[in-house]
Amino acid sequence: MIKNREFYKSIFKVDNLEDFESEEMDDLLVCSETNWNVYFSSVDKLKSEEVDCEKIDNVELVEFDNEESMLDFWNSLDNSKKIDLSNEHELPCILKYL
Repeated sequence: MIKNREFYKSIFKVDNLEDFESEEMDDLLVCSETNWNVYFSSVDKLKSEEVDCEKIDNVELVEFDNEESMLDFWNSLDNSKKIDLSNEHELPCILKYL
């Protein structure tokens, strides 16, 4: 079952996470379990001189009460809507295009 939905005008996929300090992780949204991509709601607080990131627009973060619900929802999505999924957080979650 869906527990929470949050919409973002833009998010940022960051490739060089190893360059960041723990206090810079405040805006972390999702750490993907499929390919370890990391997504932030903002990169303004990141101190790294070269933030290697990709901006992604019109995104929804959907959180679920369990992994099975998350996977059922993921499998029901059209591939063009899928961004990433994660079971690495308190609640399993999906990032998808609106």
